[in-house]
Amino acid sequence: MWKVTCVLWISLWGSVVAAQSLQETRDLGFQALEQAHYAQAEAYLKRVAFFQQDSPQARVQESLGRCYLALGKPETALAYFDRAFFLYQGKAQAQARTMLGKARSLLQKGAFQEALLELYTAPTPPEASQQRQLQFYLGLTHYLTQEYETAYQEWQPLVQPDSLSQARFYRLLHDEKTLQRPQPKTARILSYLLPGLGQFYAGDFKNGFNSLLLNGTLVTLSVRVAMRYSFLDALLAVIPWFQRYYLGGATKAQAVARKQRSENRRETLEAILGLFTNPPAGPATAP
Repeated sequence: MWKVTCVLWISLWGSVVAAQSLQETRDLGFQALEQAHYAQAEAYLKRVAFFQQDSPQARVQESLGRCYLALGKPETALAYFDRAFFLYQGKAQAQARTMLGKARSLLQKGAFQEALLELYTAPTPPEASQQRQLQFYLGLTHYLTQEYETAYQEWQPLVQPDSLSQARFYRLLHDEKTLQRPQPKTARILSYLLPGLGQFYAGDFKNGFNSLLLNGTLVTLSVRVAMRYSFLDALLAVIPWFQRYYLGGATKAQAVARKQRSENRRETLEAILGLFTNPPAGPATAP
């Protein structure tokens, strides 16, 4: 009988120690997360989640979502935020928080249409700060999908109310030259018309001069070879090189224009964020 009693006492104390250890691990994970030690927090909280698979805790799931979002793993973050959302049933504030986490994950993932669906179908958050975040993410998503007028409407209430800030905000979101140019297709066509012209249009003068000089040299060389030897010699020896750099230059001009336009949009976005009153944190990238 005493042997059975000893076994029961050992099992009981083992369970108590394990529970205490798990509680301490969870607290360490929360602490690491608040201190922005995301990899460390992930290790602690994943251990807790593993031992709580039968009864997962919403806060642990949400915290893991925050970890993975900070670590640049939006797909994994989205799964944890989704679990936390359903575990927070009946808690409107917590559900709104995890919904915003899901939206940030989708934005970081580049799934803009899914982010819009999430934001538009979400219930109205109970707190004013969460409502501002929701409006901010709606504006950001429309900006990233190049729906600038809708972004303007969503963001306008968040901008500082003074007339100078409002006027600058309007100009930034209605400046077609900055938001829509240079056009990649136009850059490509210009390079077909004259090698280097597309790069000049996109602002890449160095590569524009290089393309113009290289293609001009190859054209001159092909003419000289044709005159001195034969057109067939020029066609076989020089024209393939000219074709390579001529077509390659047009493709490069298109890529340069696309990159420059993206940079223009990113700079515009940063300028707009500077006009907000206490702007919510979020991914600030422009395609």
